[in-house]
Amino acid sequence: MDPGQFALYRKLTGHTGAVYCMSPGLEPGTLLSAGGDGRICCWRPEKSEDAKVVAETGERIFAMRVVPQHELIAAATMSGDLLFLRPGEPVPARKMRVHRKAAFSLLEIGGSLVAAGSDGLLSVWDPATGNALQLLQCTQHRLRAAAYCEQQGVLLLGDHTGALMRMEWPAGKPERLEGRHASTIFCILPDPASGRIVSGGLDAQLVVSRGFDSDGVRIPAHRFCIHAISDLRGTPWVATASRDRTVRLWDRNDFRLAGEISQPNFVAHNHSVNALWWDEDRRRLFTAGDDRQVLVWNFKQKHDTER
Repeated sequence: MDPGQFALYRKLTGHTGAVYCMSPGLEPGTLLSAGGDGRICCWRPEKSEDAKVVAETGERIFAMRVVPQHELIAAATMSGDLLFLRPGEPVPARKMRVHRKAAFSLLEIGGSLVAAGSDGLLSVWDPATGNALQLLQCTQHRLRAAAYCEQQGVLLLGDHTGALMRMEWPAGKPERLEGRHASTIFCILPDPASGRIVSGGLDAQLVVSRGFDSDGVRIPAHRFCIHAISDLRGTPWVATASRDRTVRLWDRNDFRLAGEISQPNFVAHNHSVNALWWDEDRRRLFTAGDDRQVLVWNFKQKHDTER
């Protein structure tokens, strides 16, 4: 791959702290970002590089989801709170705490929200009411990553020991696979078509396995920990983001390194890259990091540039 096929489109500034998570917004063509400053910012990259601050929560936000049918933004925080916010309202509609420690992951599964916390707890929420529906103590270890495979009905979890867990959702018992990584798992990407599971961790490795129980191929993917994995649907690649300030692109078939977005070849992040989001419709990659920026990258295939 020629990494020159990615070109910087926008540099979005407006955060005063590290950016940890992103989500498509409630309105078409918008993006939400949040992080260490407690702000939730809304962006319209097609029109402006300026942020609209839709909420000032005063808490570090590690994960975020929108609930369009209820016009809500849900956010998981350092203190273990789950915030339910309505755009334009300065105070959260609901602020609920069941986690004793930080909640790092937030998923939408079957109309419910599922938060995973560093207390080893899964909490299931009704977004319509903001009430907790179920609490599941999956482990005594810190949960740091969660991903759901809708086609298989399986929830995957990663903890700070490097173990991977698998459970049939919603009633299955967690199965535990020790030693997938040497230490904390930060991100998981299931591929329902192939049954493959890809994970990244503090050990800077990607582990690629055919299913839950099979031995994985270990790839020394970055120099420092891997924070995020994103499937660049509609392209042959998967992207990873790392504390080493790089975004790397991998061939989805054999996971050979295909390219890298980093300085000095690109006007890229100058600190840790924490989050990725791929807009398949607009063929656009969003990256966010400790440098308080969200960078927007346009992708063009070779035949696009030759027209």
